[in-house]
Amino acid sequence: MKKVLIGLAVFLLGCTTIKPKIDCWDINDIGADTTYFVFSEGYEGFLFHDITEFQVVPPNQVIKASVEQIHRAESILAQTNVYNKKYKRQYIGYTNSQSDTLVYIRLLRKGFRREDCFDKILVFGFDGYYEKDQQIHRVNLSTETVTNF
Repeated sequence: MKKVLIGLAVFLLGCTTIKPKIDCWDINDIGADTTYFVFSEGYEGFLFHDITEFQVVPPNQVIKASVEQIHRAESILAQTNVYNKKYKRQYIGYTNSQSDTLVYIRLLRKGFRREDCFDKILVFGFDGYYEKDQQIHRVNLSTETVTNF
């Protein structure tokens, strides 16, 4: 009987520590089939290439930013007072009407919800949870300026 109770206790403890499976696809999310892991000293993140429905810029302006452009954007961002190495990153490249090349950098505090899906989905939020755990920066590679959101 004692062995059965110990076995039951171990089973119940094991059940409470299992992480639930997270569905990474949601109709409201911006998803990508292909992302590229980008890293350097002090930062790491995912470069989204196959974004067709990015609401912040028109789809025809989204570009496939290169890893070198991401490193350059990080270098420009590092010169500002908002640079933070403790955040994970997501990157999207695009051009504006003046033909400038820009990179959106989304930073999320490590340990955020849906972290398991970070390489597959991109969700921009602007209140509550997002306000405290997210930073969004637009880096203009042509003018070397940073806009914070």
